[in-house]
Amino acid sequence: DLSAVLLTMDSAIKLAKDPVKLKLVLANIAFQAGDQAQERKALIDFLADPSVVQDAKAFGKAIDRLLKLGEDGEGLQRLVTPHIDAAAAQGHHDLAGVVSNVLLEHNIATSELYKTSFKAAITNGLNERAVDLWWRGLACVSNKSKAKSYMAETTAILDKEGRRDLLVECYRAALENNIGNRLGPKIQYEILLQYGALLFDVDAKRRRALAVYRQAYEAEPDDNRTWMPLYFLLLEFGTPEQRLMHLRDLVPKLANDPRPLKTFPITIESLAVELDELEQQVGGHVAKGLELSMDDGSAASPTSDSTADDMPMPLAQVGGEAVGFSLDPRDGPTEALPPRPDLRLMPAGDQAGLTVSPAPLSVPPSHEDSAVLDLGFAP
Repeated sequence: DLSAVLLTMDSAIKLAKDPVKLKLVLANIAFQAGDQAQERKALIDFLADPSVVQDAKAFGKAIDRLLKLGEDGEGLQRLVTPHIDAAAAQGHHDLAGVVSNVLLEHNIATSELYKTSFKAAITNGLNERAVDLWWRGLACVSNKSKAKSYMAETTAILDKEGRRDLLVECYRAALENNIGNRLGPKIQYEILLQYGALLFDVDAKRRRALAVYRQAYEAEPDDNRTWMPLYFLLLEFGTPEQRLMHLRDLVPKLANDPRPLKTFPITIESLAVELDELEQQVGGHVAKGLELSMDDGSAASPTSDSTADDMPMPLAQVGGEAVGFSLDPRDGPTEALPPRPDLRLMPAGDQAGLTVSPAPLSVPPSHEDSAVLDLGFAP
């Protein structure tokens, strides 16, 4: 259409003082003429100019059109990243964040782009968006080393803005979105450790750290980073039986590798004394070799806010089955039980129990009908 071309050329004359915008006009002329090669060239020339980041709308249209013309997204990202970095270096984090978001909206995603958008969100107080951007950016890293760098750099961003408290929600979101399925067990493990350490340092959230450190300890029992935090969490929230089982495992480990003790005012000798005292106190009720699950009530999900003040505790692992010890209250106190009670495994999800009753039961009792004993049966 000749009239459309003439109108476009007239616009080009008016914009001659703005060569960047002129490139968009030239791209439009090429589009009208059906010349995709010239259109692509004009759009790439437009994106190659550093000032392009100042017009996010035009930037987005150029990206969208080039992708439709078959341009490679990674190539476009490499083309404009220097402009984004320059804007951020000059303190224009909002501008850099807006342009980064345009790329992310077009499925051009890298951890660096997410990090830039994350910083912009933090600066503008967009906490929920910042958390979402954080875990998505972490999901883009390719290995454990880069994951650690990403976590360290984003922590520095939050520290600078005085928002380190938001890290707890960032790590929690990563775990709730099963980031380990994308990045593998090694990075998942590092996230667990970092999340546990953050919870440990906040008095109001420390109880939640028990489930996190327990999961990490069970995954990598030889990693000494979990040994002492788990010990102190059990000292604060655990039962004597749980502490005993952990100390039985911990003291020999520390004898071979005492390095974790260097940062704590405690000695292996004092831990050995504590172990002996617990053996005398409850050792007769906890068989050696019995793996005790240190359940803090959020075992099903280390990110849960719930606690377990009225949950069956402790649970033990017998032959791979979760087993708790409970007494059916409908049959009276312990003294009323016959000398040879019937024992029945009560499968009920993660809170399985071993029901004790005076006669065989055709149907296992429900949790509501079971009162919990604490493994400390009177001799």
